Amino acid sequence: MKKVLLLSTGGTIASIKTEKGLTPGRFSRELLEYIPQVKYFAEVTAKDLLNIDSSNMQPEDWLEIAKEIVRNYNDYDGFVITHGTDTMEYTSSALTYLLKNLSKPVVLTGSQKSIEEPLGDANRNLIDAVRFACEDISGVFVAFCGKIINGPRAKKINSKSYDAFDSINYPVVASVKENYVCYHERACQDFEPSLSSYNGQVYCEDQIVPDVNLLKLVPGLDPGLIKEISKHCRGMVIESFGLGGLSDRKRNMFDALENALNRGIYIAITTQVLREGIELGTYALGDKVTNLKVISGKDMTPSALVVKMMWALAKNQNFEELKKVIHTPIQKDIY
Repeated sequence: MKKVLLLSTGGTIASIKTEKGLTPGRFSRELLEYIPQVKYFAEVTAKDLLNIDSSNMQPEDWLEIAKEIVRNYNDYDGFVITHGTDTMEYTSSALTYLLKNLSKPVVLTGSQKSIEEPLGDANRNLIDAVRFACEDISGVFVAFCGKIINGPRAKKINSKSYDAFDSINYPVVASVKENYVCYHERACQDFEPSLSSYNGQVYCEDQIVPDVNLLKLVPGLDPGLIKEISKHCRGMVIESFGLGGLSDRKRNMFDALENALNRGIYIAITTQVLREGIELGTYALGDKVTNLKVISGKDMTPSALVVKMMWALAKNQNFEELKKVIHTPIQKDIY
């Protein structure tokens, strides 16, 4: 029987009702009491790391979660992290980049309803996460509403519905149906154990640079905002229009970007559009962006791009090196 470590960080799944609304208040051992059936296919040990609303999750917390996995790595076959849904996609991306030589599954899950809700989604999600943590596969994943999603490709798309997450620009890795894990054909190739197992001891990179901001463009945005934001960060991700368009009429974004670049700020460009990514050379305005010293986010999710820049900045101070690291695929996070 596989051994699984359950690490609780709070979130809706562990929340209780108070006069001021839901707040995390349940411990990991209590979560396990709601899913007694897992004892038939896994030996689960529970441990509390945090008990917070995931809106309070910080980059320093990602490091602590990663370190806890490394500390317990040799004693377990897989890991489940219960987490709030609001920032789960950031944490799943961060663990993808921080954990090195990973040869076991790390599965994040949560819920849209507290585990005490009798008709909620928490029980199913937690059972599915434990089940997938028993699989012979390596990587970081999100288990939600019967889907297993590649960690850096996860995106919260619904604020209330149980089907809260989807996989962006990459197929769902697997589905959990009637206690069976059914893999997507593409995932069988990309995540086959023989291809995803590494030689060497697992370890956690111990630095991350949180000074990366995300700016979403809107028509009429004052370019001066880019200048002000650049005073408070080392990196910036800009959600552009469509395939990578920026305004150069009336409110000229290009001058503001050049100013930020000249101040030593690293800038990556992505799109506000949910799927299919950017292609900067398609339109004249996008082609104009290629003349700047910026990094294309290609088909990455904005959240994964932000986190990858935070991780990459901790080890790279040169534009070309940073660009190379961001464009190097890690667990199929970019094409």
